[in-house]
Amino acid sequence: MDPSTIGNIPPEILLEILRDLPIRSLKNARLASKQWADVGARCLFNRIYFTPRDEIMQVFTKITQNAAFVSNVETLVYDARLFWRHMENPEVYRAAQRRGFPDDFFDEDTPESETNASKVVFHRIVHTAANAWKPEGVKIDLPSEAAYLESATGYSDLLRQQTGIFDTQKDLDVLRAGLRRLANLKYIWVLDYFADHLDFIPFCWAVDEFRWYHDWSAALCKGIANPSSWYDADMKNEGISIHNAPWDFRGITNLLVAIEEHAPHLRHLSLGCQISRLSAEIYGREENARPLCKIAPRLTSLKIDCDMPHPPDLLSDRHFKTMQDIVKNMHHLRSLSLTIPRTSDDFYEVFWDAKWSHLTILELGDGAWYSEEIEELVSSHADTLRELRLRNIEFIEGDPWEVVAKRLGQALQLRMVCLMNLADDSRLPSKKEVSDKRMERSARLFMKRTPDHLLGLKVEYGTAIAWQKQNFKPAYDFDRILNNIPD
Repeated sequence: MDPSTIGNIPPEILLEILRDLPIRSLKNARLASKQWADVGARCLFNRIYFTPRDEIMQVFTKITQNAAFVSNVETLVYDARLFWRHMENPEVYRAAQRRGFPDDFFDEDTPESETNASKVVFHRIVHTAANAWKPEGVKIDLPSEAAYLESATGYSDLLRQQTGIFDTQKDLDVLRAGLRRLANLKYIWVLDYFADHLDFIPFCWAVDEFRWYHDWSAALCKGIANPSSWYDADMKNEGISIHNAPWDFRGITNLLVAIEEHAPHLRHLSLGCQISRLSAEIYGREENARPLCKIAPRLTSLKIDCDMPHPPDLLSDRHFKTMQDIVKNMHHLRSLSLTIPRTSDDFYEVFWDAKWSHLTILELGDGAWYSEEIEELVSSHADTLRELRLRNIEFIEGDPWEVVAKRLGQALQLRMVCLMNLADDSRLPSKKEVSDKRMERSARLFMKRTPDHLLGLKVEYGTAIAWQKQNFKPAYDFDRILNNIPD
């Protein structure tokens, strides 16, 4: 091609060309000319990250101050992991590096089994100055005393930095300024688990989706213990343990305030993830309830993965009122994902009377429910529902799954159904072959209105995915998904 012709490519055509390039080639192409640099910048970022740490906030600010970059950003991922004040205890920090705990770290009345389970959870956050991240069960050599002291000091410095950011609301100022410039922001994910952040692969992005960010974040910590997730901070109970590990929700509160004020085009909000669920405590706080209720009408997609606080009576009327207000105001909702372990009938009753006239995708996960509750919720959206995803749901009373699937299959017009580990009456199938056959049979019943020659079906490891080949193109690589589900 004539070099003079290359320089005269219209920007809209050049943009389409550059969008198809691998990231390394795109960066090289931007060096060709100012025009190519400006147009190529619009292809570099469609997702950005934020967490209350100075270095990452500086990167966020630089990206959002670049007019060429911000035009392409549609997704914000909020890293909710925090440095934990209990780790400033020298014995706790040293014991964590030894993959254990000091004897007096737990209350005397903590059951031995609970203590051991908590240690297993806590092991996952350790990343010492002398050792790279290693999988659970791999022995880690103890660091030298000098490395330990350097690591502990670095952790305290970052904890103080984080506390100062929250105390001065610096994170809120940065978020407000950044979101004000992100005119095309549509998706926000609040996560605290990034390496393989969701445990049920068929319901999420690829396992390595955030690998590079996880590695970058770990490098910024300079060899100290990684920031903890709220899942790791819960040492004794489900939900957030207010006695042993209170969690600082100010960062998430500030995010919600900034979204309310400066993200008018937001369409998807994800609070928590399946492997690390956000405490329902956030819905009981007035400072969170107000922005959440104002954000709700904008949403076409909502994902809530939350744990109930323990004991359950910590739930107040405020929790239920906030959830009811959110549900009531989601007039344009098309996709709803709920992972809420059943501990309170009141909490679930928030959803039973809800009716979303545009709901196309419904995902429900975890807990022991009555079969009629599932049937009522699903059948009330039969006119619009096209994708149904059910995982780890156990019927404690009512008809078995095959009967419910048969009735719903006669009413639904699904394009896809995904089922994982469904059980009746507290009896999980003991053999893989039994589980696979039940999931396959139930999937076929849910897709009853699709002729066999038009039905796609994959079954493995207690998971069945069935879809209508004529009118639905799966968003998943099923072979990769099913081959990577652990035993």
